[in-house]
Amino acid sequence: MFQKNLLAGMLALMSTLAPSAYAGKVEYPTLYPAPNGDYQNLYSTKASYFATNAGGENVGIGTTTPDARARLDVNGNIFNTGGSLIFSTATGDHTGIGNTAGWAAIEDSISYNTLMLLGRSGGVGGNRSVSIWDRLDVNGTAYVTGGAWSGSDIRRKKNIVPLSGNTLDKVLKLRGVKFDWKQEESKEIKFPKERQIGLIAQEVEKEFPELVSTDGLGYKAVAYDRFTAVLLEAIKAQRKEIELLGKEIADLKKT
Repeated sequence: MFQKNLLAGMLALMSTLAPSAYAGKVEYPTLYPAPNGDYQNLYSTKASYFATNAGGENVGIGTTTPDARARLDVNGNIFNTGGSLIFSTATGDHTGIGNTAGWAAIEDSISYNTLMLLGRSGGVGGNRSVSIWDRLDVNGTAYVTGGAWSGSDIRRKKNIVPLSGNTLDKVLKLRGVKFDWKQEESKEIKFPKERQIGLIAQEVEKEFPELVSTDGLGYKAVAYDRFTAVLLEAIKAQRKEIELLGKEIADLKKT
């Protein structure tokens, strides 16, 4: 009885504070349902901060009409400062939410055994897309089924000039090497165990600094995709040399 009276007093005090805090009346429809004394419903009659739907199965925060497709519908930002966000599903590829125009989802696919990021459908050009507005680090292998595209439209470029200097001579200074990653010294990074082929970033930086980036720890990386423009100019330079040699040989034959 004492606990019941104490709780009732606290609720009465909260009710007197609610109008100034939320500009609405706070109601507690069922205070003491048997047998546990828990609340069945808690909501605001104006700008609802916590509500359930008619069936009492779906909860909404910041909305008076929780979406029936989700157990929790939050109208606003969600901050997670002390734990993990866990996603799971017992169905197949993706739910209806992840395949509806205007919606996006993160789901654990049973069929593909992977965590799926399903971008917003009906976006730019009508296609589904996921936009990452910062650096993306992949600690492992990135497998792409449809190719990787880089923006290159001339309408978004300025100060366009041809590659300067003797591109062929610069390319000839670089080394294509075989190597193994230092697995034992970088256990926190999931380097491939297989033998690798590539370039040395420090050597590339001396000739083409635009193709090398350095992270906050000082480690360097090479933009291999942009290296094709360098190789293109090197091939063109080599073609000119071949044509000049061919002309010289033809002139020597004449004489």
